[in-house]
Amino acid sequence: MPERSRNPRTQNIIDAASALFIEHGYQVNMAEIARRAGVAKQTVYTHFGTKDRLFEAAVVNLIEPLRQLLEVDERGIRESLEAYGRHHLERWLDERTAGLSRRLIAEAGRFPQAAHTLYNNSVEAVTVRLAERLGVAAQRGEIVIDDATVAAELLIGMLFGLDGDRRRMGLPMRNATQRDAWVRHAVDVFLRAHAPAQAKSANEG
Repeated sequence: MPERSRNPRTQNIIDAASALFIEHGYQVNMAEIARRAGVAKQTVYTHFGTKDRLFEAAVVNLIEPLRQLLEVDERGIRESLEAYGRHHLERWLDERTAGLSRRLIAEAGRFPQAAHTLYNNSVEAVTVRLAERLGVAAQRGEIVIDDATVAAELLIGMLFGLDGDRRRMGLPMRNATQRDAWVRHAVDVFLRAHAPAQAKSANEG
């Protein structure tokens, strides 16, 4: 359900569920979510039907801003990718998203469907949208790629670098200024690797 089409009560339920999933993992029950949201349990079921569907909505709620950043517009591919890269790192290194990921990774054996939902509606969904955006750039002649999905995954890996590992090990990560510089560098390397032949010739010359 897109953010712009939600009513305040629905958003309140999603916010409450997101907080509880992060705090307690997937084992949290619908009654707890209803109490946190300040609504009757039946209201939660009326809006979402099952905990699986509510969890999916909570994951999409965290990731949707990233997907929106990759909508095709009049920006050039460099500007588009740099904006996406900055928000990608900010979102994935945010404590809410990181906390939810940690919880689900720890509980993946007990709740495999929830772990799959997290992956499919976050990592996979963003990769698919990025691949679509790169495909449009290729059609416009801005870049040359053989496989948009492979190119998207490579770019995501370049953007992350080792900051995810640093977070997991409790080590200092790049600050906002350093992340911005890293994103610009990663996007520049990516675009140089996928530049059209005439652009590469001009750069070499």
